Amino acid sequence: MKQTIPQQKIEDGEEVMYEAITAVVKRRHLNTIFSSEHRKEILRYIYCHQNEDGGWGLYIGGHSTMFCTALNYICMRLLGVGPDGGLNNACERGRKWILDRGGVTTISSWGKTWLSILRVYEWSGCQPMPPEFWLFPSYFPIHPDIKSEYNIRYAELIVYINDDDILMQQRCFVTVE
Repeated sequence: MKQTIPQQKIEDGEEVMYEAITAVVKRRHLNTIFSSEHRKEILRYIYCHQNEDGGWGLYIGGHSTMFCTALNYICMRLLGVGPDGGLNNACERGRKWILDRGGVTTISSWGKTWLSILRVYEWSGCQPMPPEFWLFPSYFPIHPDIKSEYNIRYAELIVYINDDDILMQQRCFVTVE
């Protein structure tokens, strides 16, 4: 995997900034959770289920939606695919689908929440979340404390569960390098 998150180097006397720490954690986290085989299979699965119009649906064969297209596009980018890369220019086609429909800001409320969690959309653009969400156990998948170790483990569990689904999708013969 070609790592697209830049390396960080702190010089003597330089202040350690939040952005630098975040980049280091993201870079290390991606290499820890996903082996190269997992990354290859995730990308193969995404490529195989892209619709002809360039977007992705909520289910295989479903019509393209902004929610699914945006999250698949971001997933490809996080896994190291360039902005115009991917099988049959999957990233470019996905981005074109998003831009042709007014951009990612037209995504649903849950989509805006996930984009904010990923820090690619401002929280101020989301609908307010009831304070009762903080009363959920910290291991609850949508608990607002995204730094929770339980949520990180939950993400690993999702990948493990989806790994079985990926293995079941052997009808799609695509080679991903």
